[in-house]
Amino acid sequence: KKSKKQLEAEAAAEAAAKQAEMELKYKQDMAAKELSNYEVEVQKRKDRLDDVRLRLQDDEQRDEQEERERIEELNAELLVEKANSEWETYIGCSKLPDPAQEPALHEFLAEMEVEVDVPCGSAEDFTRKAALCDGIVRTLLAMDR
Repeated sequence: KKSKKQLEAEAAAEAAAKQAEMELKYKQDMAAKELSNYEVEVQKRKDRLDDVRLRLQDDEQRDEQEERERIEELNAELLVEKANSEWETYIGCSKLPDPAQEPALHEFLAEMEVEVDVPCGSAEDFTRKAALCDGIVRTLLAMDR
């Protein structure tokens, strides 16, 4: 038979073991709850990140579409300006070429049968070229009147 002290010691040991077991269980429950809260927070952050990525992707697509539309508008405006310029030239009955269009200048000079590439080796060649240029300028001024 066990003595009263042994029984009390066993009861105290059992109580301490139960207390330790309950504390361990409590700590495990708290750790599980903390882990669960952490996982929920991680998932929320992933969801927010996905939302931000989608919005960014939508913004990029919208910006690209707006840029394409703006380019189309500018091209249309350029076509209208070119057509208006050509129409103004036609209405003005100007026989002068558009100075911004090098091919038009070459064509104009070719129609006038002007030799543009005169060598300038000597003073005589230079004088001849200057006279040629003066003649072209006078012709152009006369045509513009």
